Amino acid sequence: MQTRMFLYIDLLGFSDMIKTGYPVGDIYAHIDALNVHRDNDFTCIVFSDTILVYGKEFWSENKAQAVMWLAEFAQDLFYRLIPLNKHFRAFITEGEFEHQKMKNIEAYYGKALVDCYEAEKQVNAMGVFLDSSLVRYSDIFRTTPYNDRCSLVHVMQALGALDLSSTIFGSTENITFPIPGELVDGWEFRISYEVRYIENLYKGSLDDSAGPKVRQKFENTLELLRTRHPLLVDTLIAKKFDLDELATGIDWADWNGRIGTERGYFG
Repeated sequence: MQTRMFLYIDLLGFSDMIKTGYPVGDIYAHIDALNVHRDNDFTCIVFSDTILVYGKEFWSENKAQAVMWLAEFAQDLFYRLIPLNKHFRAFITEGEFEHQKMKNIEAYYGKALVDCYEAEKQVNAMGVFLDSSLVRYSDIFRTTPYNDRCSLVHVMQALGALDLSSTIFGSTENITFPIPGELVDGWEFRISYEVRYIENLYKGSLDDSAGPKVRQKFENTLELLRTRHPLLVDTLIAKKFDLDELATGIDWADWNGRIGTERGYFG
C-alpha cells in the first residue's frame, strides 16, 4: 500500500442539516468549485459529509510543500463556508492509502483514513489540524498545539495584517486600535471574511438553542484563535465586531456587504 500525504475533512452538523431541510446542495456547490479539482497532483473524493484529498506519491518527499497545499485546499473551503456559518474539522497527516477504480466501484481504504477519523474525533474544536509529526514542515502556516496528536493550523492569515503580527512592525503588545487603514491595504477582502468567522464563533458559543457540546466547540475554537491573536479577538468582541473601530479610512460596510454575494471574493 502506498504512503501518501492526506487531508480528511468532516463537515460538522450534517445530520441536523438533513433533518431540518437545509439546502445542502449549496454546500456541495462550493465543494464542487474548490481549487483542488484543478490540481492534477492531488485527488479529491467526496461522499456524504466527508472530503478526502490525497497527493501523488512524490509529495512524501516534499512534505513542506504538501502540507502547504493541503492546508490551502482546506482553507479554500473554510472561506467559502463562512457566509453560510457552516463548519468543518479537518486533519492533515501522512499514511498508507489506496484508491482503486474497479469495474463497477471505486475502493478507497487505508491506515491514513482510519487514523484521521480517530484523531479528528478527539478534537473538540473546529478548523484545520495538523498531525504532530508534520508540524515541523508547516513553514507557511502558523500552528498552535491542541493535544499530543495534533496542532491547529491558523489558516486565517489576514488577521496578522490587522493586529500587525505578520508585518514589519513585529510585536503587537503596544498596538492601539484603530490603526491606519493603509496598514491593511490589499487585505480588506480577507479581513472581512475572517472577522465574520470570529463573530460566528462568538455568537455560536452563546447560542442557547444549540446543545452544550456544540457551544463548547465554538468556545474552544475561539480560545485557540485567541492564543495567536489575543488583543484582536478581545477587541473585536468588546467593539461588537465593528471593523471601523479597528482600522480607519476603509469602507468596511462595502466589504462586509460583499460577503456571501457574487461580489464577495469567496462568494
